[in-house]
Amino acid sequence: MTEYHTLRGAERSAVGVKELQWQTAASDYLRAGTPFGAYAITAFSGIDEPFRLQGLRMDTSYHATLDEAKAAAHRDYESRVRSALVLETGEAQRDRIDDLIERLLDAQQDINFAANCHMDQSLCDASALIDEVEAFLLLIRSSPPSLPAPDDLADMATVGNSLMNAIDTYTKAPSLIEDWLPADDPAEIVGDLYNRFEESINCHKADLDRLKAAEEKLQKAGEAIAYLLNRSQRDDKLYYQIGFGTEAFRLLTGAHAALTSDDVKAVEKRYGA
Repeated sequence: MTEYHTLRGAERSAVGVKELQWQTAASDYLRAGTPFGAYAITAFSGIDEPFRLQGLRMDTSYHATLDEAKAAAHRDYESRVRSALVLETGEAQRDRIDDLIERLLDAQQDINFAANCHMDQSLCDASALIDEVEAFLLLIRSSPPSLPAPDDLADMATVGNSLMNAIDTYTKAPSLIEDWLPADDPAEIVGDLYNRFEESINCHKADLDRLKAAEEKLQKAGEAIAYLLNRSQRDDKLYYQIGFGTEAFRLLTGAHAALTSDDVKAVEKRYGA
């Protein structure tokens, strides 16, 4: 058994890992897709190490040159490829698939929540893609460790083609994922969907913060307008400046009506007496 593992280790060392294929997604953004998720390099200016490297399962790092960032990504990718070159029992494979399905379903719940909040068809489409990936994984899990039967291979090929065709369809149409450039391996969708979901949640939180700030400003503006209109009812000099018949009265009553959802005519009548 020791000799067997030694031979397997030698096989892994002898395997050559091809270079990552980098694609330009923006003027300052490079992306390389892999079965383990996508690597992304973003260029910044004004710092000593302007090239930020990010990956689904690696810590963010910064590098002085683009080549250094690419080399770091390749080292991480190569280590993952070599670590995957081990024989697994059928039970170990099923456990890994079960874990992956559980993570997919957890992510799908969050994506569905975000889709409902944003009423976003693109996120609904992403959730539907997860259903197809889950079906594909369940098909693999139910197959024996040996080579699947020809009919099963045909079914898997059909599911895989359907998945990739759906990706092409939805990335070509105007949507939130129109700049998505998946690799040929459907497994990359898992990491990409997670990244998209994370971006969506961050945008959602930022929108909520801006909405809260805007609501506070509107509330203060409404209080100030109501104070002026009420004060003008008790102050003849102020009423002369902003009372009925003045441009200020028209603007103040119009704004008050908009903020309180009241009828403009009713507001003018109330404060024009």
